[in-house]
Amino acid sequence: CQGLLDQITSVNPQTDIDGFRNIWIIMPAAKSRGQGESPDIVCMDRVEEILELAAADHPLPRDNKWMVQKYIETPLLIYDTKFDIRQWFLVTDWNPLTIWFYKESYLRFSTQRFSLDKLDSAIHLCNNAVQKHLKNDVGRSPLLAAHNMWTSARFQEYLQRQGRGAVWGSVIYPSMRKAIIHAMKVAQDHVEPRKNSFELYGADFVLGRDFRPWLIEINSSPTTHPSTPVTAQLCAQVQEDTIKVAVDRSCDVGNFELLWRQPVVELPPFSGSDLCVAGISVRRARRQVLPACNLKASALLLDTQPLEAQGPSAMPDPAQRSPRPALQRDLGLKEEKRLPLALLAPLRGLAESSGAPQPTRTKAAGEMELPACPCCHVDSQAPNIDVPEAQPTKHWDPNQLNAHPLAPVLQSLKTVEGALHPPPGGK
Repeated sequence: CQGLLDQITSVNPQTDIDGFRNIWIIMPAAKSRGQGESPDIVCMDRVEEILELAAADHPLPRDNKWMVQKYIETPLLIYDTKFDIRQWFLVTDWNPLTIWFYKESYLRFSTQRFSLDKLDSAIHLCNNAVQKHLKNDVGRSPLLAAHNMWTSARFQEYLQRQGRGAVWGSVIYPSMRKAIIHAMKVAQDHVEPRKNSFELYGADFVLGRDFRPWLIEINSSPTTHPSTPVTAQLCAQVQEDTIKVAVDRSCDVGNFELLWRQPVVELPPFSGSDLCVAGISVRRARRQVLPACNLKASALLLDTQPLEAQGPSAMPDPAQRSPRPALQRDLGLKEEKRLPLALLAPLRGLAESSGAPQPTRTKAAGEMELPACPCCHVDSQAPNIDVPEAQPTKHWDPNQLNAHPLAPVLQSLKTVEGALHPPPGGK
């Protein structure tokens, strides 16, 4: 059986402290210095109770997170009373990691005698914030201090009387140092390094029956309130020594000793994130142009040239200036403006009364016919207009392509904001 237990212990080093009662300690996350120690921190031995507590609606900070930790059921006792050790240490730099260990520490006792039959906080929690509100048990040993604290020096005297004086320097003290180094090295990647800053921490240890210390928790900003004669002496001293190390930086560091100084770690340069977005642009569909009613004035008038001007033999020289801009200047119309419906009817009647042959174009000869506008609609409120006499039909001279046959007609007409008006002095 002993061989089997040794194999289990080699796999699970906490076998000796786990016990057989399956007791767990449950506390809210991110709390220190005894804030909310009772009744928020409790001990339970049934999973159903733990789940019920975690599922209950409690106004807890930090997104309602709980911390569940296996309770040490076989702690080292002094006069049948549980205690823990508050150990200070100072971090003056995170890169390189620099840790200072305080040589003095103190013990905190419970007000009640230890027993696993009751899961009372007064028995199992050694925090001064909890115990200061309770009265000491009448059955507790009178050799314990009434204020429930010992200095580490007094604890060493106790060990000396018990014939175990060497365990402090050979087991307890060096093991606490190693635990602090490993805990800080693990946390180093999760802490933002800030130059010219420091932080004082308070680590809590519980000793097993073999005097090996177990790190329970680390508190940031530990209390330095002189609540008892022990803390009145030690807290004032640790504050003074902290200033010596972090501010004065002199040779005198008080009771602090350099625990760990890590070589500088070269951090990779931060180049930022690549936020390149790849994709295909989407263009809006162009609005379709309606039939003859929405023809632009310049395009409509250019297509009314006589047959001779539109034949292949009458094409202008490419080097010659295009007649389109000149016509637009004569008309005073922009390409964006539409030809008014009122103007299409007079132009059609003018072409019919002049007797001129209609320009036609077949697919074979490259000829075309000017389409008739089906929207021959004239505003009923527009004044009656006498259209001037049409000029006789002329044959186009290739050298005079800049002139348009309808220019004299359009000169006698005036469009204002899309409406047709008679010229001043007309019939």
